[in-house]
Amino acid sequence: MVRNLQNFTAHEDISYRAQDHQTYAVRFGSEVYDYVVVFQQHGDKPIVDERRHAPHGTPSDITAESRGLPEMALLFLPALQPDYDMKCDGRASWEDRPSWLVEFRQRPDRPSRTFGVRSLKGAYSAQLYGRARLDADSGEILHFEAGIMHALQAIKMYHLYLSISYAPVQFQSRNVRVWLPHIADVYYDYGELDNVVHHTFSDFLLFSVDTDQKIASPKSSDSPGHF
Repeated sequence: MVRNLQNFTAHEDISYRAQDHQTYAVRFGSEVYDYVVVFQQHGDKPIVDERRHAPHGTPSDITAESRGLPEMALLFLPALQPDYDMKCDGRASWEDRPSWLVEFRQRPDRPSRTFGVRSLKGAYSAQLYGRARLDADSGEILHFEAGIMHALQAIKMYHLYLSISYAPVQFQSRNVRVWLPHIADVYYDYGELDNVVHHTFSDFLLFSVDTDQKIASPKSSDSPGHF
């Protein structure tokens, strides 16, 4: 996956719902974004720059809670694997594809470098546990689930859970096939509200960007990727 990672843009649909503990909806709605992701390498570590642009209106700040979806799979990089206890629970089927089920849990003696939550009060790292389904033939990640191991008491976030389904995207212009997030759901409680955010990605495009250029959407001449 890391070898084939490319700078890409996509069409992103986000729907969200915030409700109180009696399930009364306090806020809900949907947004459409031009979504841009740029991967750069800093030594042996990939750096991800992620941007959203709402072309038809003012974006909601709900997206601030849902950044970092493409790079969650990088948890399995050799440099980050020692942060987790991992075990394989055997073969299983995921959407008619044979796969391996791998469980992971943050080790207490290692730093939390994978996931964090940013709020008006500051940034807080969080320990993760979860499981992933890896394609039995290629090793590509098909599905990823994770949650925080401990509540973040300082910001009254007691639970957070995310689920990401990946799909192969074939970019015809450069003859490369990359597995990227297709559908993602984020569930979390924050203060007195329970929140659900649903992401759908489509119409992928590859593009190039120099380090001294401003990140922007690709030219329309690039060939789209398809599921």
